[in-house]
Amino acid sequence: MATSKKIKKPVTILGAKPADIENYIKFVEEKDIVSLNIQEHGVEVEIERGAPIVSAVQTAPAVMPAETAVPSVSEEQPAETVSESPAPESSADDDKYTKITSPIVGTFYEAPSPTSDPFVQVGDVVEKGQTVCIVEAMKVMNKINSEVKGKIVKKLVENGQPVKQGEVLFLIDPV
Repeated sequence: MATSKKIKKPVTILGAKPADIENYIKFVEEKDIVSLNIQEHGVEVEIERGAPIVSAVQTAPAVMPAETAVPSVSEEQPAETVSESPAPESSADDDKYTKITSPIVGTFYEAPSPTSDPFVQVGDVVEKGQTVCIVEAMKVMNKINSEVKGKIVKKLVENGQPVKQGEVLFLIDPV
């Protein structure tokens, strides 16, 4: 008489394995990430630090207008302080300031979400390492930090504007 073996099927939560979700949560905590959104094989997992719940949902491909999209913030990207070519709006006077440039091609966001206040404004004094904006690239939100302490004297891009790698975002008068 043949015996049949029962094959255990891995437990999933709406298509995502609990172990994977736990690894994502650990990653968010270790990297000090505010929010992480992962979409894979029709499953979307969004984890937000300080949020009361973690959700995993089935998704279909959709396009969301940029002004309604809420950015998820990923690992911090160091801001480059030297640009190969100055932005068209810069002048000879701007050369005396330190430039915060985009390290990647993407979309510039001045705030962590559409309803939040901007990270910085012209006239603000920023500390070295302080987040000044976010550049989104392929649905990954990258924090851009100041590499110097100083006063923001000029913002060269508008919220939601596409930026190129090396494009000057802010001018800072070092303190």
